[in-house]
Amino acid sequence: MRPVNCWGVAWRRIGSIITRVNNDVEATVDRLEGLRRIGIDEISYKRGHRYLIVVVDHDTGRLVWAGPGRSEAALDAFFDELGEQRAAEITHVSADMADWIAKTVARRAPNAIQCADPFHVVAWAIEALDVERRRAWNQAKGRKIKASPGRLGRTTGDSRKISRSRYALWKNPADLNPRQRHQLEWIAKTDPRLWRAYLLKEGLRYVCSLSKEKKAKKHSTVSCHGPAAHSSQPSSTSPRRPPDTVKPSTPTSTTVSPKA
Repeated sequence: MRPVNCWGVAWRRIGSIITRVNNDVEATVDRLEGLRRIGIDEISYKRGHRYLIVVVDHDTGRLVWAGPGRSEAALDAFFDELGEQRAAEITHVSADMADWIAKTVARRAPNAIQCADPFHVVAWAIEALDVERRRAWNQAKGRKIKASPGRLGRTTGDSRKISRSRYALWKNPADLNPRQRHQLEWIAKTDPRLWRAYLLKEGLRYVCSLSKEKKAKKHSTVSCHGPAAHSSQPSSTSPRRPPDTVKPSTPTSTTVSPKA
């Protein structure tokens, strides 16, 4: 077995150390005590063939529970360990709006308000933006060469530029290269509808990026029922403003990229 570091510690030894420390912590700390606002999601491992349910405490930012599976029965194991009394004290649950999560939370934590977590909200906005990009691609000027035996289909002109702007519309501004920045500038000048969709997505991403409660109150009020715009100006420590305040020639953005 290969060592994990220069001291020659094997993965099996690391696993036993983690298990021992976890058992020591579990004996003295109740991770499920005092839960009020939690987040539920699933992660995959073993090349996506196996899943774990993870539960985090939004008030502390800590992982409080994890278990195998991705179903109502698997999530029931968490609520069984939590207990009916403490489940009734949960006020908010954020998730990706999967049916099996929503149904279980409604049944086991009836007092909790269910919310869509910001990551998936922005991911949905990006998917909607990509629908608009495909609309712009179909309507743009340019000769579309159909596929033929031994030859892949391709586009030219404006259609080609829009086709290649996909990642420019997705990426974080810090990760944009000069060519991708030029692509955004070109979209702002030539396709107002696509540019507007891009700004709407960026405004939503900006609201979701406000992690501090004070900052959220200064800029917008976000609840589980929907955002309401605020008119106050940002402070010097606030996250970057959405690009609707910049000129089209210098677009800046931040996105969360979904899977291709």
